[in-house]
Amino acid sequence: MGMNLVSELVEVRRSILSMAAIVEQQVDRAIVALRTMDIALARLVKAGDDEINNLELEIENECLRIFALTHPVAGDLRFMMAVLRINSNLERIGDKAKSIAKRIIDLVDCAPVRLPGALNEMAEKTRKMLGILAHAEQEGRLPLVQPGQAQKIQAGHAGSPADVFRPRAG
Repeated sequence: MGMNLVSELVEVRRSILSMAAIVEQQVDRAIVALRTMDIALARLVKAGDDEINNLELEIENECLRIFALTHPVAGDLRFMMAVLRINSNLERIGDKAKSIAKRIIDLVDCAPVRLPGALNEMAEKTRKMLGILAHAEQEGRLPLVQPGQAQKIQAGHAGSPADVFRPRAG
């Protein structure tokens, strides 16, 4: 049974984009649940973590299968390595959203807590980073981030997604 590397890479790309969208939604829900102390929304975030975990395993297994059967090189190899790293990080972000949701559920019976002002800023920067990832991947610039851009995003000085990512070579 032959494998068409191009179609396999397209499928992996679709899968990682789908996972990124789900994680972004989970983060958005966790932020709203935290701001409003919405227990039902927090429970929805907590329950959604299983889907992210399953996607992470599916994407990792698909990448390993592609490595074993096609031995990608050059740009395809860089793409596959980027997907594996992004996959792992997206799963971790999903875990953080679940942790936030669990804390909201734990705090529901406590006196209202004043949220630190920096928390909203951090939440917005996280959302921006996830949005930049999705935009860059849709534009075909997933693997290469220009040096220093992560720090610029964190400092709030990054421009448009086009300023953050450079076109993929090769």
